[in-house]
Amino acid sequence: MYCSKCGKNIPDNSQNCNYCGAPTNAPQSASNQSPYIQEDTSPLSVGNFLVMMLIAAIPILNIIMLCVWAFGSGSNINRKNYARAQLIIMLIAMAVSIVLWSSLIGLLISISNY
Repeated sequence: MYCSKCGKNIPDNSQNCNYCGAPTNAPQSASNQSPYIQEDTSPLSVGNFLVMMLIAAIPILNIIMLCVWAFGSGSNINRKNYARAQLIIMLIAMAVSIVLWSSLIGLLISISNY
């Protein structure tokens, strides 16, 4: 490729002339471009929420599906936010139950020693 301003030979993928600094019309490489992926922001229907809540009530399947919805790339943004919120609530509930059960067990052990 040749520079349109000074006429010198420059590499095909350069954005500017190495000699005069003039910008070239070379296309940017694919690694520099980031394609914009449009997210689905359409509102979820009541039926979609009911199905999501029913699936969230089934043990084991709920964790799998919530992770798929929360971290998957093709999911609706509203479903993704709902799934993330459900996962956060589940983690908080697990932490609170561990603390309460451990304190209850500790209390029962201390009572049984008397």
